[in-house]
Amino acid sequence: MSDAPRALVERPLFDALLVGGLSLFLLPFAWAAPREDLAVESDIRIALIVMVNYPHFIASYGRAYGRPLSFVTRHWPQLLLAPAVLVGALSAAWFFWDTPVAALPGVGVVDSVLAALGSATRWSAYGTVGPALFWALVEVMLFTVGWHYAKQTFGVTLVLSRYWGFPVDASVRSLLRAHLLALWGLQWTSTAVLDGVGSHLGFGVRSLGLPLPLKWAAMTAVAVTGLLLVRALVRAGRRPPPIILVPMAALYLWFGLADFLSTIELVATFHSMQYLVFIWRMERAVRSPAQLGLGAVALVATGWLVFQGLPAVLDRALHSEDVTGGTFFLLAVSLFVNIHHYFIDNVIWRFDDDQVRSRLLSPTSSPSVP
Repeated sequence: MSDAPRALVERPLFDALLVGGLSLFLLPFAWAAPREDLAVESDIRIALIVMVNYPHFIASYGRAYGRPLSFVTRHWPQLLLAPAVLVGALSAAWFFWDTPVAALPGVGVVDSVLAALGSATRWSAYGTVGPALFWALVEVMLFTVGWHYAKQTFGVTLVLSRYWGFPVDASVRSLLRAHLLALWGLQWTSTAVLDGVGSHLGFGVRSLGLPLPLKWAAMTAVAVTGLLLVRALVRAGRRPPPIILVPMAALYLWFGLADFLSTIELVATFHSMQYLVFIWRMERAVRSPAQLGLGAVALVATGWLVFQGLPAVLDRALHSEDVTGGTFFLLAVSLFVNIHHYFIDNVIWRFDDDQVRSRLLSPTSSPSVP
C-alpha cells in the first residue's frame, strides 16, 4: 500500500480549500468589504444558501433515513424521538400561539432555573405560549449549532490525519476534542452573556443575559486546552502536515466572525461546503458520475422545497402573518432542521459505522486506520 497522502476530492490542494482553506481567504474580505451593492450581494448570498447550505441539510437526511430500518430504530432517540419532540413543540407553538404562557406547565421552574444561572431573561416574559416556545427552540438551536461545528471540525481533522498518515494518539485526540469544545463554549457564551432583544426571521428573541464570568471561564478553557494540545504535539516529536491544521484555523475564524451579519451566512456556507465534501466522498464509492450529478440536482431542488417552497405555501394558506405576526412555517422549518441536523450527525458519522469505515476510512481511501 502506498504511503502517499490520499485526497478526498482529486488533489490535496482542493481538499485544503474545501475543508476550510477557501474561507480563510474570502471571509476576511467579505467582513471588511464596503457594502456598495447590497442587491448584488444579497443575490449571491441567496444563491449560495440554495446551492450549498440547503443541500448539506438534505444530504444528512438521506444518509440517516436511507439506511435500513434497523439503523433508524437502533438510533431511535436521535432519529425518531428528537424529531417527534420538535414537531410537538412547534405544533404547540402554532395551536396555542396566543395562550397565556402561565398556562404552560413548569414555567415557574424554568424561570427559577434561569434566575439561578444568573440569566436576565425569564420565560414568562414572552406572555404567550407561541413566542415562548419559539424562544426556547432558538436557544436550543444556538446551543447545538456551535457544538455541531466543533464536532465536525474534530471529525474532519481526524479523517485528514488518517489520509495523510499522521498518527493521532489517544491523548492528542482527547485534547483536540476538549479544545474544540472549549472554542464552542466561548462562541456560545459570547452571545449568551448579551442582554437584549434581537430578531430571528422576523420574530423577537431575547438574549439569555448570562453572567459575564461564564465567558471568561470559556476563554480560560480555550487557552489552557490549546496550550496542552500544542505541548502534546511537541512532545510527540512530529509536525502535522499544514492541511490537518486548516479545519481548526477555519473554525477559529468562523466563530470569530459568526456574530457579524455581513459574514454569518457565509460562515454557514463554508461549513456546509466542508460537509458536502464528505457526502460526495461517501457517495462516490457507490455511485456513477451521472448518478452523482443527478443526486446533486435533487439535493438543491429538495432543499429549496423544504426551506422555501413548502413553508411559503403553508404561510399563505394558513395566514400565518395574521395569526403569529410573521412567517411561522419558514422559521419552524429552519428551527426543526437545524436542531435535528445535530442529532442526525450524532449517528451517521461515527468511525465505527460500517459505511463510514468502508467508504471513507478503508485502505482504498486512506493509508491505514490507527
